[in-house]
Amino acid sequence: NLRTRQMHVDFKTACLNSPLKEHIWVTPPPGVNVPPGHCWKLVKSHYGLVQAAKDWSDELLASTMLQLGHRRLESDECVCIKSRGSSTCMVAVYVDDCAIFENDENLYRELMQGLRAKYQIKELGDLRWFLGMLIERTESGGVTPSQSKYVTDVLKRCGIEHCNSS
Repeated sequence: NLRTRQMHVDFKTACLNSPLKEHIWVTPPPGVNVPPGHCWKLVKSHYGLVQAAKDWSDELLASTMLQLGHRRLESDECVCIKSRGSSTCMVAVYVDDCAIFENDENLYRELMQGLRAKYQIKELGDLRWFLGMLIERTESGGVTPSQSKYVTDVLKRCGIEHCNSS
């Protein structure tokens, strides 16, 4: 069913919500009094860590979304889907940005209630921009992503914005 609603959700402090899988020890920042030779063991991920986005993705997609009844697509593990009869709710996640496509308000409410119970989220309304792409609705109810702004920005950055494409 192409007649879906598209919503945009942002997870606040996303990478700080995921537990670490490794032991990571850090030196406390200057000004913090700790005995000489002592350090801190991190218990949660942090934005500066290389694996922060992966840890968050595993927390959200491999754990929370499954608990909420969604399954990850084998073809793209950043996309989860839940179906109930003719109703569908599909969630595409890139780090802390989330695009939700649904054709049933009840599935959307269930998803949002489950996410709100565990994370701080901000509903940004109808999906208009996602990952630098303009998302436009077609007359038939589908969506068309456009990267024209990105292309224009690249041409300007390279000083060739007035070039002829033919």
